[in-house]
Amino acid sequence: MRVLAALLGSLLLAAPALAQDTLRIRLNSDIRSTDPGVNRDAATDGVAWHMVEGLVALRGDASVAPMLAERVEVSEDGLTYRFPLRQGVRFHNGAALTSADVAFAFARYMRRETNWRCRPDLDGPVTRIAAVETPDERTVVFRLERPSALFLTTLARPDCGQAGIFHRDSLNPDGTWRAPVGTGPFRMGEWRRGQFVELTRFEGYAALPGEPDGLGGNKAPLVE
Repeated sequence: MRVLAALLGSLLLAAPALAQDTLRIRLNSDIRSTDPGVNRDAATDGVAWHMVEGLVALRGDASVAPMLAERVEVSEDGLTYRFPLRQGVRFHNGAALTSADVAFAFARYMRRETNWRCRPDLDGPVTRIAAVETPDERTVVFRLERPSALFLTTLARPDCGQAGIFHRDSLNPDGTWRAPVGTGPFRMGEWRRGQFVELTRFEGYAALPGEPDGLGGNKAPLVE
């Protein structure tokens, strides 16, 4: 799954060599949904990666790097993870990313009825999130019941939708999923089921400096 997501990403990010504004990529099947880590498969994960981003992401060597987080601070006892958020990150609707958005997304992920693929991995015998706190607009704190070496990796996993943070406008008034309003380099365009899914460049994307690195690093969109 990481290979597919990285392949799609490298094609979109390296597209200027094709000297065209539109890049078409063939998938073996239609995506299953646009809800990160919910009703998903490898093709779905690969498309969602361009629209939503998580606090952390997997580098090319499978280590974990900050993405929406500026850095990750772990307490000595391994029970507290503090994520200062990057400045200047905005959602596709223009709203600034805040800690409240992270808390909102995780509250939905951790509800049993959401059926998020990775809820059992963060609410089980190995890893359990005890609390998600927002001491200020730019800081999110996760408290675990017991130390876990897998916590950050779980957040970054493609099959978890990279625990992508979405704006509440992604939901309908009744709380059901509508469409992703994320922070990624591309926005949701038109999805004709069984035919195509179209993504369009997000002009307000806040790219990291440097080069792309696996599922993280600089993901600046280079095609329309």
